[in-house]
Amino acid sequence: MHLLLFLHAEDRFLTPERIDEIICTELPSQAQDPNGELRQLIGTSMVHSPCGPQYPRALCLYTIPNSLQAAKTKYSKHFPKLYQEATMVQADGYPIY
Repeated sequence: MHLLLFLHAEDRFLTPERIDEIICTELPSQAQDPNGELRQLIGTSMVHSPCGPQYPRALCLYTIPNSLQAAKTKYSKHFPKLYQEATMVQADGYPIY
């Protein structure tokens, strides 16, 4: 499930520990999903696929037309995201997990 919440300033989750209490990302085990339907759904809709110049049709890439030079390819939604060992909160309050 995806859920977007707008919180009042004093209710925001400002520490990595509090964020980790709320946000969890894990795939269901074989016992939880014996026929693999849920894993398949998650894998095709919520797990980022390979991207970069060798994958020009990746969903995270878009092209910026430029009449003076060749078009540029850019990443959307802050991709690619690096693996993060522990949750961090940036100075602007944006969490990286």
